[in-house]
Amino acid sequence: MNSTGKPDFSTIKTEKWLDASGLGPGSTSHHKYDPSGKYILVTTYRHKDGSANSEGELLVVNSSSLKVERILTLPARAHAIAVPGHNR
Repeated sequence: MNSTGKPDFSTIKTEKWLDASGLGPGSTSHHKYDPSGKYILVTTYRHKDGSANSEGELLVVNSSSLKVERILTLPARAHAIAVPGHNR
């Protein structure tokens, strides 16, 4: 923030980024940090066996190493992520 109370975007620097397209065989839908900040939760979807029946997944990514630590199967075409008690 500067003296006007507005953010100075020229001071923002990128330290690292997550190319979610390389995390798995699915297309990325949404992502957000978990409340602890230790993990990035990423929803994906893919077409199973080339059919129109899509399959959803939740990838639990370590926010420090950017490695997938866990994969949970979700209903087809999973979308947004909500964590109770955390902003949505």
